Amino acid sequence: MQKWLQVPKITDLKQLNSKLRACFWDMDGTLINTERLHAQAAHSLLSQLIPAFSMQVDELEEKFYGETESFVYSFFKQKGFLGDMDLNQFLEQKNRSFLGLISQCQAQEMISPDVLQLLRDLKKEKILLALVTSSEREITYPLLEQLELTSTFDIILTRQDTPKNKPHPLPYLTALEKLKLNVGDALILEDSPAGLAAAHASGIRYLKANWYSHS
Repeated sequence: MQKWLQVPKITDLKQLNSKLRACFWDMDGTLINTERLHAQAAHSLLSQLIPAFSMQVDELEEKFYGETESFVYSFFKQKGFLGDMDLNQFLEQKNRSFLGLISQCQAQEMISPDVLQLLRDLKKEKILLALVTSSEREITYPLLEQLELTSTFDIILTRQDTPKNKPHPLPYLTALEKLKLNVGDALILEDSPAGLAAAHASGIRYLKANWYSHS
């Protein structure tokens, strides 16, 4: 696995996989710089639900970086902080807060121009593009639409589209199946521990995306 502090060029990707036919992108923290916004949305909700909630946004971002929303929910549920609230209610309220935050953001605050250029170069070379995210459809599509990226991807897989999610490799293997590709045809761009574990388990070549600053 190679760690990239800057967004690679298409020539870099072809050096990593000379048979490159497809790139599989994680969304949060790889395609789009949204990890901070997720932490802010969670902080807003948890502060409303828990009167004595003391964790700061920075702490939430660090502790739950790359984790699924169900993991965050389970963590606070087990501590007895969420009462009778079920996962769907938690997601609905947290996602509402997240969508409110992104509606106030400019595109340049959320996505690197180098990422946009790489996407354009990949499309020009007719490299297939898949978005493989653990986020829900309810936030994935509005976010992509705001950034005018929905049509960029040949397929989009969200948390609801596979019965198992990262760190299980099924989301990436499903992308291969839908695009009728072999393991050696693709390259995964990932940033989080769960996503990297999924990439490794899939057998597909991958790189670690660090251009949005996480180590």
